[in-house]
Amino acid sequence: MTAALLRPATIKDANLLLKWVNEKSSLQWKQHTNNSIDPKHHRNWLSSRLSDPTCQIWIISDAQERAVGQVRLELEDKDVMVDIFVAPDNRGQGIASAALTSAMKKFYETCGVDKFCAIIHKNNEASLRLFESVGFSADQHSKESWLTLRSSGKK
Repeated sequence: MTAALLRPATIKDANLLLKWVNEKSSLQWKQHTNNSIDPKHHRNWLSSRLSDPTCQIWIISDAQERAVGQVRLELEDKDVMVDIFVAPDNRGQGIASAALTSAMKKFYETCGVDKFCAIIHKNNEASLRLFESVGFSADQHSKESWLTLRSSGKK
């Protein structure tokens, strides 16, 4: 597995995170919108997430310490919702699985919750492979185009 370094995101990462969320390959798989996110709206959203103790946003860096993606874990009810993005040039190297595994472990260690959930479009094969590779499986109650994948157990 390729090494992936994680560092906590800060408000200084707002422009980088906005660039990634508005990346075409990110927008095409969004559940609630496929439109570009407004910078002011994004900064307000990010500020609220960073101040929430039940939300952790990590910047993923490669072995050369270049920022290549992000992973966000956020407690909603009893599940920790997972959102992950790796820049297109850095995909297929195992960075996402290493980062996701590490972030889930950190979330469990700090928040004590180990029930993780991701909602993935059924045609997003790369994300499906990623989540299955780290122990997620599809929920039998998934809706039409969207699959709910779950993982539980200490990471």
